[in-house]
Amino acid sequence: MKLITALLLFGSMYASAQSIQHVDYKIDNDQVVVDYDLMDGGAQNISLQYSINNSIWKSVPLHACNGDLGVVETGKGKRIVWLPLTHLENLSGQLKVRVYGTNLPQSINTSMLLVKGGLFLMGNLQGKEDEKPIRYVKINNFYISKFEVTVSDFRAFINSTGYKTDAEKKGGSYIFNGERWELKKGVNWKFDPSGSPRTDMEDNHPVVHVSWNDAQAYCNWLKNSTGKAYRLPTEAEWEYAAGNADKHTKFSWGNYQPFNIRVSNLADENTASVLKWTKSSDRIFWGYQDGFVFTAPVGSYTPNDLGIHDLTGNVAEWCSDWYLPNYYNQNQKDNPLGPPKGHAKIVRGGSWESSPKETLTSSRSYQQPEFRSCFIGFRICYSDY
Repeated sequence: MKLITALLLFGSMYASAQSIQHVDYKIDNDQVVVDYDLMDGGAQNISLQYSINNSIWKSVPLHACNGDLGVVETGKGKRIVWLPLTHLENLSGQLKVRVYGTNLPQSINTSMLLVKGGLFLMGNLQGKEDEKPIRYVKINNFYISKFEVTVSDFRAFINSTGYKTDAEKKGGSYIFNGERWELKKGVNWKFDPSGSPRTDMEDNHPVVHVSWNDAQAYCNWLKNSTGKAYRLPTEAEWEYAAGNADKHTKFSWGNYQPFNIRVSNLADENTASVLKWTKSSDRIFWGYQDGFVFTAPVGSYTPNDLGIHDLTGNVAEWCSDWYLPNYYNQNQKDNPLGPPKGHAKIVRGGSWESSPKETLTSSRSYQQPEFRSCFIGFRICYSDY
């Protein structure tokens, strides 16, 4: 028989600007009831955390509680009801509970840009076979995040949900050492592309070591928290935005090769030096230096004509579509969503380690949904229709 025999030792709070106030906790039969006020500082992501017998703090699963959780607006009289026996065998010993609040990711509040729809010529006659044939595609209006999702953004999601990424569940993430890919144990979203732990100074770098599954879970969290249908961009939306709408430029910054002007975080001479690539390598933008070996803080370079940063370079980005090599032959022209099924998901944009050909706005890449690595991240979008 499941029982609650715990002593509620104390409750505490963790909140930006100490905006969670007047917190009261009690055990009522088979549930823990938490009352609080959310005062100055605006809406926050609210979660409930617990520790039993001084163990590490854990987030209460969303299915085990109800009330004022997720994105919560300021106000008095907030309440969370936790049913611990829905996910714990019993609850005994010394119990600590705290209300955990974090600021909303900037990408929710201020960083979504309207991309006005139109008609553009998608594909590349000089590209790989899967970029052909070129054809006109119609895109409706949509909103896309100005920046790639950052480490800080992703942490808010983890803290709110307790979600475990594919890297955490499946033994690590893939690191590129200049010659080959290797699975490095213990590496996850908290780590940089080299496999070293991120510092607090890197919170505004794009998150990496995340799979398509992880990116989709992040979008679902935003959707459930805000009521807005956040999602990953389609491949067609991504190419339309990256190529400056109907201009369809070769790179997001334009049609020219970068030399003296810093346009994006690319595979440059700094990267070549660390990965020991020689002058004979075609993977490098030779003669170019962007100031970073691996990822750069989002927004470090001038945005494209639509006001969007880092669509070419920094990290490659997951899209919503399944990959099919000959999909363009199907001539889907009106807001194409990609094949109905498949084995791999589209990756677009190139990254800090991608070759010049791989960073073209028309270039298509793909990986299995559970794949995670040092060079793939994502950004979000939504539509009003």
